Amino acid sequence: SGKPARGVRLHTSRSQHDLPPLPSGESVVSVSRLTETCVSHQDSGAVSRGCRLGPFDLIGAFFILFFGIALFKTASHHFRSTMSTRKEREKEEENERRAEEKIAKKAELVAKRAARDAEKAVKLATRVDEVVEQVAELENGDDTNEWTADESEALVLGLIANPRGAHATEQVRWETISHSPGLEKKNQDPLVCVAHYKLLLHKLFAAKAVARLKKKPMRSIKKEQEEAVRAKKEKQELELREKRRVANGGRMSAEDLGFFIRTGPDANRRANANMDIQINNVQLYGGKQELLRDATLKLVHGTKYGLVGRNGTGKSTLLHAIAERTIPMPEHIHIIHVEQEAAPSEKSALQTVLDTDAERDYLLKIEKILLKAGDDAEIDPATGAPVGKIKDTHEGIDLNEVYDRLDAIASDTAVARAGSILGGLGFDARDQHKATKEFSGGWRMRISLAQALFMTPDLLLLDEPTNHL
Repeated sequence: SGKPARGVRLHTSRSQHDLPPLPSGESVVSVSRLTETCVSHQDSGAVSRGCRLGPFDLIGAFFILFFGIALFKTASHHFRSTMSTRKEREKEEENERRAEEKIAKKAELVAKRAARDAEKAVKLATRVDEVVEQVAELENGDDTNEWTADESEALVLGLIANPRGAHATEQVRWETISHSPGLEKKNQDPLVCVAHYKLLLHKLFAAKAVARLKKKPMRSIKKEQEEAVRAKKEKQELELREKRRVANGGRMSAEDLGFFIRTGPDANRRANANMDIQINNVQLYGGKQELLRDATLKLVHGTKYGLVGRNGTGKSTLLHAIAERTIPMPEHIHIIHVEQEAAPSEKSALQTVLDTDAERDYLLKIEKILLKAGDDAEIDPATGAPVGKIKDTHEGIDLNEVYDRLDAIASDTAVARAGSILGGLGFDARDQHKATKEFSGGWRMRISLAQALFMTPDLLLLDEPTNHL
């Protein structure tokens, strides 16, 4: 075009003094470590471009690119994780909101039903009073000749002996009835007998109406029956528990306490026990479907097993049967079954894991009770000795046994062990003190796994634990 053309030459020299001599009319601009040289060509009009990079520049550029990609991946992963956690939290909040609405609606229905029942009760009382007043009016309007119970019974017997249609006319029938035995004092007047018979019918109808009005609705009767059955069952369970406790010297059994006893005289002897499991002739049903017949369950201690099968073949049913000991398992085997994430609550993740050890909580509660009993004891100022007998045992356990059992389960290191397990599952120190309800389903599943690992069971059953992970 005849206009001066410009080209760019990139040079890796550290200073402009290292550059070769430039023709007249050229200029140099430094950009970082790179030197940009613009060259003007007056004669040919061609554009020349050149770029020469040294090995250190290539390595630096590679590292910059590598760290940029890594930073981008980290940021995008954090963004996706945050969005996933946010969606799960929003979903949980929506479920909680729906549950609260359901509870509120149920409470509203209960309140409406109670108001309706109260209104019915008022109407019932009013109606009963009206019927009673009607009966009283009929009695006041009765004939002057009073009827005794024997005479009323004689009238009814006369009606039964002379049914309708057995005489030519109704007049003849009532004349015959009025001459029945026991009605001689009524002067054999058929009209008096008819009037008293009407009064008896009114009384009968009024009594039936009152009974019908006072009759409880079937819903209330059924509810009262269910409550009576529940109360009877609870009473029987309490009596049975008390009998077991008395037979055990005042100590609670594992069935009554609701947890596996690992220490103390009530614990199963495990020192020389065989920890392998072999159960023969296993029968297992899922509803009406037979899942296993004459099967053998064999588990070697210290071995990890994977249970593989299609949906509906009974994998979860088998794990439930083992955990609930429907399949008879050795009593000394401690079994824990993990099948769902930890429930959302106000407790921190660390406290949720610590509360898993029910035996530790039970022993700490007994320790508190016994220490309080000693502190509250009345002291004789003269001798310095307690007055009367101090409570030194609770449910058959004294302080020495409490401390021995707490040492056996390493109660002093429980907090450190729980924190270490949670840390291994990805919880930092700050997350361990966050409320459980603030975590998503995947993180609550990790808390559930931490609970199982904290208890160090002999047999750990995991039912699809990676569903939320």
